[in-house]
Amino acid sequence: MLELLNKDIHQGTGNVSPIRLDNSSDSTRELMAGFHDYATNLKSCSNLCKKPKPLYTESINLPKGITLIDTPQALAAEGKKMRNCVASYTRELMANRSFFLHVSGKEKATVQVENNSAKRCFEITQIKGVANVEVSKETVNRVKKAISTF
Repeated sequence: MLELLNKDIHQGTGNVSPIRLDNSSDSTRELMAGFHDYATNLKSCSNLCKKPKPLYTESINLPKGITLIDTPQALAAEGKKMRNCVASYTRELMANRSFFLHVSGKEKATVQVENNSAKRCFEITQIKGVANVEVSKETVNRVKKAISTF
């Protein structure tokens, strides 16, 4: 429940109107800043999702059970399926700063991989299971082996 409080009752500063959201006081400035961040991410993702465009046109050979996530739509679907925030990395995907993999099999995982130019190799930045749980060393090693061939 969102309730606008009277400024005379609840002291605010400047042009900030105090509000109560679910029985906790906040300011409209803080609420709007949070909403702006949320809406910006939604807008950029929805704009990107209008035109499916695979980013990696070269054929990447991946072992069975590891698939490339190569469009913003696929990234959003991965986040929904795996119950994680991977869709918030759409900008990294679109700028080719990172690419993402889905690992299936007995242990499912979402993987973020970046090019480490200093070491001249690809490295796993993040690897998480369903709902961001840690994955086994076996799964990590499986992905390391797969990306070592790039």
